[in-house]
Amino acid sequence: MADTIPTKSDIFCSPTADLVLRSADDVDFCVHKLILATSSPFFDDMSRLPQPATASADPSAAPVATMAETSRTLDILLHLVYPDKHPAPFSLLELGRVLKAADKYDMDGVVGQLRQLLGLPMYVQAEPYRVFALACQYDLGDELIKRAAKNTLQCQLPHLTYPLTAPPELVDLSALQYHSLLTYRDRCLSALATMLYDTARNKGALPPSQAPISIQPIWVTCSCAAVSGVTDWFRYYVENTLASLRSGITVEAIRSVARVECTLTKIPPRCKLCATDGARDLLRFIDAAAAKMEETVVRVEFSSMKVEQI
Repeated sequence: MADTIPTKSDIFCSPTADLVLRSADDVDFCVHKLILATSSPFFDDMSRLPQPATASADPSAAPVATMAETSRTLDILLHLVYPDKHPAPFSLLELGRVLKAADKYDMDGVVGQLRQLLGLPMYVQAEPYRVFALACQYDLGDELIKRAAKNTLQCQLPHLTYPLTAPPELVDLSALQYHSLLTYRDRCLSALATMLYDTARNKGALPPSQAPISIQPIWVTCSCAAVSGVTDWFRYYVENTLASLRSGITVEAIRSVARVECTLTKIPPRCKLCATDGARDLLRFIDAAAAKMEETVVRVEFSSMKVEQI
């Protein structure tokens, strides 16, 4: 079987190139050693090594370096290395592959560019678990790790089952890093639970413009609350809201119209006070709790756990 004849990149095909990078799928990228050496100690060292004799009929032909990366990965990588070229949009999966190559070849400048790209909403908000995993794996800094961790709160936890159906980036996420994420989520849920109950019980929980500070909400003052301090129908709302927040910490979980409607059906018909004022006070409570939600979550610090040295 004849060897595959390499094709040449349409963009990286300069006649003045003094090095050819051949991708794993046999695409040749004609590049300049000086540009690569400036961006990578790996390629700087490579350029200083004695070059092997070429098998080409042209003795002046540029040496060929066979690469493990695909042509798509090398194309994006080189677009980020060359100052006059800008890569076309690429997926998070492709970004991860380029990040792996940039880390492998010690391209700190490219890693920095990829760090900034991962911080864009199209990545960190749309795919926070995957960005968190990449940021941890390649040590991209606490700021990006914390931003990604905060954005995971709005999503369900990925199912790390076998066979693995989670995103590929999570394969390299350590148990300790995943535990840090779970701990952070639990602490946020605990803080939100405290906020909800405090808002429900405090005299000043409702905005003064909506209710005098001397008046407590109906689920506290009604005789229905005499035994436990909070009416059963309001407890139903809070407990179901917290259950919903475990699937995703969003304002929508607090403002769910369906949950409000279901909660109001739990008001005992015999209690005229709750039947009269329950809906009004519940909606005021929801507005107050939703306004406090972001502030409550921001106060919870994410901390990456470190392995203690024995």
